[in-house]
Amino acid sequence: MPTKMRFALAAAAISLAISGCPGLVTNGNGSSSSSTGGTTGTQATTSPSPAPTASGAATGGAASFGNYPVTQVGSNVTSSTTWDGSHIWQVQSSIMVSGGATLTISPGATVSFADNTGLVVGDGTTTGTLDAQGTAAQPILFTSADANPTPAIWNGIELDGGAGHVMKYCKVEWGSSTPAAVQLLGASLALEDSQISHSGASGVSLDSGSHLTAFAGNTLADNGTYAIQFADANGVQDLGTDTTTTYSGNKYNAIDITGGAVVTSGTWANLGVPYVVSTAVDVNSGATLTISPGATVSFDQGDGMYIGSGGSNSAGTLVADGTLAQPITFDADAPNPTRGYWSGLEFDSGASHQIEHCNVLWGGQGTTGAAVRVAGGSVLTLMDSTIASSSAQGLSVDGQSSLTSFQDNTFASNASYPIRLNSPDQLATLDTTSTYSADATEVIDVFNANISNATGTETWTNPSIPVYLEGGLFLTGGTLTLDPGLTLNFGQNDNFEVSSGNVVAAGTAAAPVMLEAEDSSPDWSGLLFDSGTTGNLTDTTIENSQTIDLALAGGTSGASVTATGLTLANAKLYGLEVNSGATINTQTYTSLANATSISGITFTNDSKNIELP
Repeated sequence: MPTKMRFALAAAAISLAISGCPGLVTNGNGSSSSSTGGTTGTQATTSPSPAPTASGAATGGAASFGNYPVTQVGSNVTSSTTWDGSHIWQVQSSIMVSGGATLTISPGATVSFADNTGLVVGDGTTTGTLDAQGTAAQPILFTSADANPTPAIWNGIELDGGAGHVMKYCKVEWGSSTPAAVQLLGASLALEDSQISHSGASGVSLDSGSHLTAFAGNTLADNGTYAIQFADANGVQDLGTDTTTTYSGNKYNAIDITGGAVVTSGTWANLGVPYVVSTAVDVNSGATLTISPGATVSFDQGDGMYIGSGGSNSAGTLVADGTLAQPITFDADAPNPTRGYWSGLEFDSGASHQIEHCNVLWGGQGTTGAAVRVAGGSVLTLMDSTIASSSAQGLSVDGQSSLTSFQDNTFASNASYPIRLNSPDQLATLDTTSTYSADATEVIDVFNANISNATGTETWTNPSIPVYLEGGLFLTGGTLTLDPGLTLNFGQNDNFEVSSGNVVAAGTAAAPVMLEAEDSSPDWSGLLFDSGTTGNLTDTTIENSQTIDLALAGGTSGASVTATGLTLANAKLYGLEVNSGATINTQTYTSLANATSISGITFTNDSKNIELP
């Protein structure tokens, strides 16, 4: 929780100089979101707004200042009080409003503060209320009494508890060095049509117990750090869908989120400036966080977003549905990031996550991390999105989790595989229209070899890059169909074993199905059909086995395979092995005696074409 302001309590003689409200210089750097990274940019170069100039020296409480008298104040407010709009209220020493009192400030009033003084509403034990409602024609001004003010010359406004604070048509300038010109500590504030500028730190800050009950039409400009800071991610949704607030000239034209958890459902809207996550954010406790089209969420180094905890708070949901015209961007908060600058998006439970028309860039911190990690039984829809420049995989899915939809995605420049799957079953979700380019290892990695498909059919489409079955493939039932053009790679000593069920390799002459070693060395162990299994291999190539490219087990119910346009190549031992009881293209163990060729099969550079054990 932010440290409370420490205000000087001793009264001090000051000179007062006021001449209306300073103007705003709108020359901030704005925001950006691209594959080069970075959203908050560098400090904006601004010129201070014109300083107030005195029309006469303040000589005391009744001194005349322009058309208004000056009233000096320095006592705490413990009963409800009104400061009217026909005076200059000159704060000599810090003012505290407490004991349930309400300080009402009328339209047109000016409240000026001596150096190192400020306004505190609430004392941590009892509350007070600030009711500052100006009008468009008569705004309320909170400013420095110094003739030549600088940012943080006075301490700003602190709201310490209380639920009914209102600031409307107010101007707050030159306040607080830390953490903000308007600071909320366990308080609720309606902030509308107001200007907060030239703070030494942020414009507005909210701790984990604070809320904005209304927020619209404001101007946050020329502040020393962020426009707004939230100590708790759950409060960000209080900004609503306001697009009438403007942000300019702040060091970081952004909304800073310093951690916490989203525990109630809400939306982070596209407000025209990025959200910067400077400490990791969780989404849990049954909450749904919705990110609006066009929004940018950028992350400090090592930070990320974790959706669901895998424990009692495990039902969090992220819905990030951008559009073609307004994609959502998850990015690094750095002008020149490196791969893995931030941790990434991790789904650890939940069944309704959506990432559509999103860019996920520079994430995946660590050698085993992915920019998007789907774990703990999570279910994700991933469509029309780009995942690029991860330090490891672009996408990883564990064995308990799944992809409900996967279509038209782009993977580029990831430092490892574009996709890593824990189960071969997950290949059935992939499409033929996603694209892959410049990833360090341009294959889809699958590192669990068992596929239990006993209840029906499953089709693996051609994703346009090879699928590496790390550990081999073991089919235990059902029918597995391999679409035209699909390439399956296998590692050293691994094989594709059909223990039960049926395999249909449905290649074409123009797009054959390929089963081969992960590299050019003949070091995998080929395709094996166990007894009782069947296969239909059309326009398929099996090559580079260290033993046998295609083996058919025998017995009383031997394997039965039909082959058309099958090529068996570069086997270190045999192209084909047929055991007694097995059948290949109606040819049996007996009928193949002394045969060196079979109709429908081409043998190329095998050590021996046919083996009959």
